[in-house]
Amino acid sequence: MLHKTRNTLLRLPEARTHRLILREINPGIARAVLGLSTDEAFRILGCRTKADWTFFKQRYRHFETHNQRLSYRNWLLADASTGKLIGDCGFHTWWLHNRQAELGYGMWDIAYRRKGLMAEAMEEVIRIGFQEMELERVEAFVGPDNSASISLLQKFGFRARARLTGPADVVDTLAFTLHSQDYQAALSPPRG
Repeated sequence: MLHKTRNTLLRLPEARTHRLILREINPGIARAVLGLSTDEAFRILGCRTKADWTFFKQRYRHFETHNQRLSYRNWLLADASTGKLIGDCGFHTWWLHNRQAELGYGMWDIAYRRKGLMAEAMEEVIRIGFQEMELERVEAFVGPDNSASISLLQKFGFRARARLTGPADVVDTLAFTLHSQDYQAALSPPRG
């Protein structure tokens, strides 16, 4: 979707699912949006509250990197019926030359949790990752007590690969992976 700003046109590519609008954010878009006035940014992103804008600024300033081998490609999730921003999903650590990325996701608005919306978003994001970005591997890291997130990853064929541990003051993390051949196999109809 093209948006007119005071100096230029800004294009935020969108993908749609049955119940969601996914607005793409990548380094170029984030830099452009962060350079806008608050009013322009609100309009372009679909922010409904100051908290939405504050979260965006914190999140995408954190992702900014000067490492030429690393990038990101994320999507803001908006309720298709209201336009309200409710979360995000995407690849926040994308190793360009290795064709692998780390999947991250979050439903900011708790009223939208446990409704299957993140699964709907992830289906499209994972498809883009393997089919358009030509990733070979997608990784995800979750806390061992986060059963909802673990179930969601398993639904898409992610496999637990390791439990990452550290000192007592560091929370353990489960590492999950999904390889392109496993993704492709899941798409193929059964033979016979």
